[in-house]
Amino acid sequence: QTQVIRARVFDAAGNPVADGTEVTFSVAAGAEPTGQQIRTTVGGVAEFAVTSRQLGTYTVKARVGGEQILLVKDAAETTTTATNGQARAVFIVPPTLGYSVVLTVPTAAGGATKLADGVEVHRAQVLVKNKQGTPEAGHEVVFTYGLDWANPSTATATTGADGVAYVEFTSTVAGTFAVSAYLNGLEAEGSPQPAVFRAA
Repeated sequence: QTQVIRARVFDAAGNPVADGTEVTFSVAAGAEPTGQQIRTTVGGVAEFAVTSRQLGTYTVKARVGGEQILLVKDAAETTTTATNGQARAVFIVPPTLGYSVVLTVPTAAGGATKLADGVEVHRAQVLVKNKQGTPEAGHEVVFTYGLDWANPSTATATTGADGVAYVEFTSTVAGTFAVSAYLNGLEAEGSPQPAVFRAA
């Protein structure tokens, strides 16, 4: 799974830094960045995505202007703050970290396809369970899907009492859609999933 790390960066006066401030992230061995390691702030926040195939806790560092401002080691904390005397950063941990979030596309199971006639639908769904393994309602899930992986369509849905949130979509163009889902910026297990529309 991919975890999105958000660093909220403040100047020495306690104000969010200007938009476009460059933040350079690094992560300890065992985890890998998914994308560029130099990010820019928007509204004082810079985001950095990491992934790992190994269980464990990894140190993430960030630098602004060559100065280290952030050191995070314990993902169980809601926030971790560090300062170098010139800037201050807060690492924001999603409250659902550790939840089970699994994406499936049941209409594509076994290689099933749908007609690209604007009528037949594919259904993508996410099952959210809390740390105790119980399905949980009230979580907003963001789905992305489309033929163009770089510019997908987006939709949101909220989990019901069964812990499931879902979206349905059609197409008038044949091809394989890439479907992903996110909860609080964390990519759902199983993302991306293929959903194929065949020529009508």
